[in-house]
Amino acid sequence: MQCVVFGSGEVERSELSAGLRRNLGENSSHVLTLRFVSANVASFDVACLSLLCHDAHAVCISHLDAVRAEHFHAMHLRGVRLVVLRHASVSTALFDLDGLRACNTPHPLQLARTPVLSAHVVAELTLALVLCAAKHIPAAAARVRCGDLRGDFQLGTEIHGKTAGIVGTGKVGVLVASALRALGCRIIAYDVAENDSIKTLAGGQYVPLDDLWAQSDLICLHAPLVSATIHMVDEAAVSKMKRGVVLVNTSRGKLVDSRAVRDGVLSGQIGALAMDVVDCAPGVLGVDHEFTAIPDPELRELISLPNVTITPTLATRTRESLHAVCDSVAQTLTQFALGRPMDTVVNP
Repeated sequence: MQCVVFGSGEVERSELSAGLRRNLGENSSHVLTLRFVSANVASFDVACLSLLCHDAHAVCISHLDAVRAEHFHAMHLRGVRLVVLRHASVSTALFDLDGLRACNTPHPLQLARTPVLSAHVVAELTLALVLCAAKHIPAAAARVRCGDLRGDFQLGTEIHGKTAGIVGTGKVGVLVASALRALGCRIIAYDVAENDSIKTLAGGQYVPLDDLWAQSDLICLHAPLVSATIHMVDEAAVSKMKRGVVLVNTSRGKLVDSRAVRDGVLSGQIGALAMDVVDCAPGVLGVDHEFTAIPDPELRELISLPNVTITPTLATRTRESLHAVCDSVAQTLTQFALGRPMDTVVNP
């Protein structure tokens, strides 16, 4: 059997291969062979994707990918029977599940997720970005690296005593809220389903979303990506925020309208912006653009602004997290290759 792994880097390739050896033994390639493709599925048209999936029985995709109905159909026609997502949640805004369900004859196309991602790794990076944005740490470090040891550039802001707005109060949102409360923040939150832990662990209170925009000195986005949350931070939302607000997004890039936050940063409405996820054109993420211009002008302009910090999905890039995710993917692929029931399939 063969599995095509899209959107994979060198470290991930090594971990996935090692995971298969742990599950299938040193001769794992006799049972299942991995073929690695650096780009995501969304980067390819149907004809190219069909060629890449030739003789493949399974496909493994990144959480940064966006798979449309025609992609699923092309895979299915090539004989692919399993798609493994290297992430815990399946976003209906990124994956056309109706298109997936339509691929049901002569065999169903199954989708499996990877439910091992720790909420702590995302919460940790969120706090790091909060401090980077509030204290302008990346810009200061860049100046020092250039030999400028003066300390008279842009002043930062204190976290203690500020109001922190948490949008989305699942596991990550509660962890971030609790940590910010420990730093002396007042916590307010918004979610369509309230979580008692916001009150018991973080001493917070729920408010309407417009009130959260208006009251918060610091806003952290942890909402899931569904149709109702796409570009929830748009021009109207930015206009309701406190002038000079610190905005941090470590959830999904499409929660934020890039043009709206760019204009907010340029006008001073957003005092500092930090994001580990961005909304950009297919084929931009996961690619080294060091010697070529980033082919997304809005992202390129955002990156150039001194009070903007953007990281390339570092939240899950820890040794522990990568090992756990790759081992879980390897277990799912092993179950599939040996014809055993798979624990992580979402459409059995």
